[in-house]
Amino acid sequence: MFVANPRKPDEIILVLFNNRDKLVAYLHNFHVNKDDDQLNEEKALIIDTLLGLSKPQNSDAPRVSLGQEISIRSEEPVGNNARSPSG
Repeated sequence: MFVANPRKPDEIILVLFNNRDKLVAYLHNFHVNKDDDQLNEEKALIIDTLLGLSKPQNSDAPRVSLGQEISIRSEEPVGNNARSPSG
């Protein structure tokens, strides 16, 4: 996930910074019934990264909110569990 990338452009940092409360809330509720240590460790890393973000000094980029540009959908499989269109 690009959140953990240490070399994010300022535009990405700004979007994540402006929406971190929504993203953290979503991650806290994401797959809470799964007993998956790796998933829980990765969620914790992403949450810590989001909470540690500072607003970029060059924050002239337009403010983007989750409702406008980023949609979070939990119905679609992600990663290795994703199915190809052929089945």
